[in-house]
Amino acid sequence: MEYQEALDYMYGLYPDISNKGWDAYKPGLDRMEAMAQAMHNPHAKYPVIHIAGTNGKGSVSHMLSAVLQSAGFKVGLFSSPHLVDFNERIKINGVSIPHEEVIEYVQIMGPMFEKHQPSFFEFTNLMAFQYFMEEEVDVAIIETGLGGRLDSTNIVEPILSIITNIGWDHQKFLGNTLESIAGEKAGIMKRNTPCVIGKKQKEIADVFIKRAEELEIPITFASDKIYDLAPTDLGGHYQKENQQTVLAAVEWLNQLGWEIDGFDVTEGIRNVVEKTNFKGRWQIINKHPLVIADTAHNRDGVKKVVDQLIALNRKVYMILGFAKDKDVNEILQLLPQEFYYCLTSADNPRMLTVKELVDKSKLHQLKVLDAPNPIEAYKRVIAVAEKRDVIFIGGSNYVVGEFLKNYHPIFTGVS
Repeated sequence: MEYQEALDYMYGLYPDISNKGWDAYKPGLDRMEAMAQAMHNPHAKYPVIHIAGTNGKGSVSHMLSAVLQSAGFKVGLFSSPHLVDFNERIKINGVSIPHEEVIEYVQIMGPMFEKHQPSFFEFTNLMAFQYFMEEEVDVAIIETGLGGRLDSTNIVEPILSIITNIGWDHQKFLGNTLESIAGEKAGIMKRNTPCVIGKKQKEIADVFIKRAEELEIPITFASDKIYDLAPTDLGGHYQKENQQTVLAAVEWLNQLGWEIDGFDVTEGIRNVVEKTNFKGRWQIINKHPLVIADTAHNRDGVKKVVDQLIALNRKVYMILGFAKDKDVNEILQLLPQEFYYCLTSADNPRMLTVKELVDKSKLHQLKVLDAPNPIEAYKRVIAVAEKRDVIFIGGSNYVVGEFLKNYHPIFTGVS
């Protein structure tokens, strides 16, 4: 079996939200628990840090991994989605699982679990648990896929739970109020496990406080703490909030006996991209003009990105595409009329077509061009942009992933 055959097998047999939409979503833990038990519960063989949240969980998990790596630990990291290659989802100390290992797990696990019909995410999750056990990691950082309470990752019994923040996303499954969304995320909180909440949001803080009281566990709101922040290679003003969350998590880990000193923290936070190979978070692709890729794809994430682009005080071109399940009209309302836009789509059935997106944009009086895919959009924009301008690529993981996979500096004559 070749690597692409293994991927085709997984995508073909197991429903995946990324290519089959929300009909592929399979909430509940019974199936996952049964399959993990058949594998002798690999996730119980090492300490786990479990992370949920609407925005920021990817940045927090990679930043925390970099800190733990600097402290000398062997760190497994399970995250999603991938941007360029499937194996980005499963890493140890920043190195993605080898293609050969993916093939082997598909050959062994596939026949074992066909009767259970797991989702693609569940199958990938089990692969990560097994790989981390076999590679004898010191700790695994596990990101939820969707929500928390019914997420397949929630079979873990972590040493620390982290919930980054709560915003508007996936309301179809998590509820139409911030309180209901927070309640689903709070489902990862466990008895005997301290919990760090990244941002104390007045309207929902009681959801976490009450849950902590029920479980008789301590919680820390990272935004209530005052820390000296370290410089980081992760761009984006929003990383300050994420770093606060990581520092609160490190405090708890030290109380649990992990011995992470200040040098480890500074070294890790300064070198997140190098240590973890993290992509798509205010990622600088080019400097003149300034080209930035960022996967912010919901209202709260896009608002932070737009605020930072405005602060640059330059002419801004935004290359954007969005998935069908996003409230695109709400997002379009956030976009400044003084910016220039090239609307596009990615090669994924979940994406809005270019025509659908252009039609929606007409309600918001934006200056719009369009292009069939992110690379063609970039070529259109780079042809008119000047060296001092800013080109932003985002709106969807799929748009950023397709751009990164196909981008080449030859597309521009400047650097």
